[in-house]
Amino acid sequence: MKGIYAYFDLENRYYVYVGKDNNIKYNHRHKCHKSQAYYNDQPFNKVLQNNPKRYEYHRLVELPDNITDNFLNNLEEHYIKILKTFSHDNRDKHVFNFTKGGDGSVGYKHKQEIVKEMKKKQCFKKGQTAWNKGKKLTDEQNAHNRNYDAKVKEQFDRLNTAGVKTTSNVFRVSIKKCPKCKKGLRYEYTFRKDGSRRSISSTKGLDDLKQKVLSQNLIWWEYE
Repeated sequence: MKGIYAYFDLENRYYVYVGKDNNIKYNHRHKCHKSQAYYNDQPFNKVLQNNPKRYEYHRLVELPDNITDNFLNNLEEHYIKILKTFSHDNRDKHVFNFTKGGDGSVGYKHKQEIVKEMKKKQCFKKGQTAWNKGKKLTDEQNAHNRNYDAKVKEQFDRLNTAGVKTTSNVFRVSIKKCPKCKKGLRYEYTFRKDGSRRSISSTKGLDDLKQKVLSQNLIWWEYE
């Protein structure tokens, strides 16, 4: 499972870092950020490890494995932009995305000693063959992957309730038509807890929804 994640500064009350993860189901990138072995890989790793209780890890979006890298890169760029974590454009904040997302620092060259350390962390040793090299997918596996194609668009459409696109100026909040409601609208805040998608709704308006959300110690983030 692929996805987008972010870290929230509990003291300053804003997001400070956004990233993408090709194995978000097991929080692979989150574990790397916290690992001593990756302490010097990037500035945010040092910040997080020196003050782990200050920054809260959030999964923003979860997507099927066959989502293309280009799609995931565009999604990462989108979140860095709307959450304002690109340091160059937000110098009044302590944020730690030093690129606009996507492919990262294209053309950047690491120092030789950093390259040696990165080689030590590689999953495969020199001369070792990947377990799936030369293997072909079965007809059943190919059929399974094809079935995902239709689900990809469906899941992307559902992202409207997960914060990628909203119909309001509040993160994770969508406004939906509700003919039976007094004002004709329903305000819904969608989030994840214990691996499940959950929501809080109100028919009275954003102020009422905000009170319900904050009463459960959830984040209420309004775009400027």
